[in-house]
Amino acid sequence: MATAYAAIVSLIHLIDEQIPIYIARRPTIFSKKQLEEIKYLKEKACFIQDHLESHSHKDRGSNEAQDLDRRIVDASYAASDIIESHIVNDIMDQEKETAFQSCVEAILHVSEVVQNVIQDVDYIVKEMLEIEDLHPNNLTPVDHS
Repeated sequence: MATAYAAIVSLIHLIDEQIPIYIARRPTIFSKKQLEEIKYLKEKACFIQDHLESHSHKDRGSNEAQDLDRRIVDASYAASDIIESHIVNDIMDQEKETAFQSCVEAILHVSEVVQNVIQDVDYIVKEMLEIEDLHPNNLTPVDHS
């Protein structure tokens, strides 16, 4: 019973303490439907917690009680895993989005720098042609072969 109780308390803690932190950071992390499901899950988890507390004095050693305890543990861990996975996936999506935005910004910056260099080269060519027009004998062609 102690394991079942610990698992259900851990799930309630996740819902009460951790989820609000993530919602505060990113209000759209859970859909309205998901929040309703989480609320329903918390109500049931609190019922189970109350039941375990009020029936802790009774014989929990029977096979049925042990099986029920295992199922409580499994269900609590499964619910916690699903919620935590959703949070982790959202965080990873945010990081990918941020990395993509940084990459786009870097490409735009490089493009801007390249455009500046092209303008400089165009200006240099223009000046070279102007100098050649003014002083045709000062520039000699360079053989690039």
